[in-house]
Order: sequence, then C-alpha cells, then structure tokens
Amino acid sequence: MDSADIILQIYARQVAARMQSNTTTSTSELQAYGNLYFPKQRFLGVFAADITPKRPPHGAFYIQNTLRSDSEDRSGHWVAVAVEPGRKPLLFDSFGRKPSANFMPDLMHADITDPDLNQELESTRCGQLSMAWGHLYLNYGYAVARMA
Repeated sequence: MDSADIILQIYARQVAARMQSNTTTSTSELQAYGNLYFPKQRFLGVFAADITPKRPPHGAFYIQNTLRSDSEDRSGHWVAVAVEPGRKPLLFDSFGRKPSANFMPDLMHADITDPDLNQELESTRCGQLSMAWGHLYLNYGYAVARMA
C-alpha cells in the first residue's frame, strides 16, 4: 500500500466518523457532508451519472453516481471526479474500474487514479471513500490524488 492509499484510508475513517456511518450513503447525506466540510467553490456537489456540473475556473471535485437520473435501479455506486483547468478530469472509483461504454461512458476521456482496489467488493462505503478522496485531492493535489 503506497502513501496515497494510506492517507485515503485515514481520511475515510474520519469521514465515516463524521457521518456516523460506514455503509450506504444517500445523495442528501453526501451533499450535506460536502457542504459542511469543503469550501463551496471547491466542492461542486453530488450528481447522477448523466449530469455533469459546469467546469469551474479553478480546481474542484464532485461526487457522481453510476446511475442516471432516470434510473429506477437503486443499486448505484459513488465515484469522485476532480476537474482542473487545462487537465482531463480525474476519476476515482474505489473499485479501480476504468470508464467504458457500459460504465461511466461520459468520463471515457478522463484520467483515472491507480486501478488498485480501495474498497472490499462486499463493502458499501463508496460514498465515504469518494469524500475521503476529495479531501486527499484538495489537500495534496492532482498528482497525489492520482496515485490513490
């Protein structure tokens, strides 16, 4: 485990403690956490897979679900995306997946973080890990966040 992954797991424990939950999270729970713990201009919000926020003129991140807004399925998964001027978006998926035609197709042009597994397959703490990755990105920058 490299240092970016260690920092990510430390942040994940802090996020879970603050949220008082280490399991499935809702859009409203994640939005409330983001509003409380991140500067407004650096946290763009929580979105469905088919909604992408307007790109700001500075570095920021957002949380996105793998489900579209019109999906009746409720078994989505949270990922995080960093956006910076002059760079491709950076996608963090705690399962280490790359975008494809079937998974996050709107982000197929994005850079991805280290494809290592940051979450056990049976775990449902992707929301907490995505927020933890947001802390890592905002505090250590794009290059370190890419290693997680």
